[in-house]
Amino acid sequence: MYPEDGPSLRLDDHALSVIADLPALESLSLLGGSYTEHGLQQLRRLRKLRHLHIEREGLIAPMFRFAAAMPALTRLTGLDEFGDDGPMPPAEVDEVRAMLPHISTD
Repeated sequence: MYPEDGPSLRLDDHALSVIADLPALESLSLLGGSYTEHGLQQLRRLRKLRHLHIEREGLIAPMFRFAAAMPALTRLTGLDEFGDDGPMPPAEVDEVRAMLPHISTD
């Protein structure tokens, strides 16, 4: 069976909803995917998540508003993984940093 014949294995909003049901999760890496801001909002249920690494093109700063409501989150990485050629333009990364001053983005 070829992947296109079965259910999608892509990281989407539904997959993030399933991940958000893992209450003991402390670290999460999201590489690629087609999730939206709504999908990311579901991660607020991860009350013990301390480190979130996200690498995906097409991200914009407002998508990270959910992180302000995550009490244990101290690190958000991957946004500027490759410098100016990273998943987010530098101005967007700066906006995320300004929005989440209590979370390390290094």
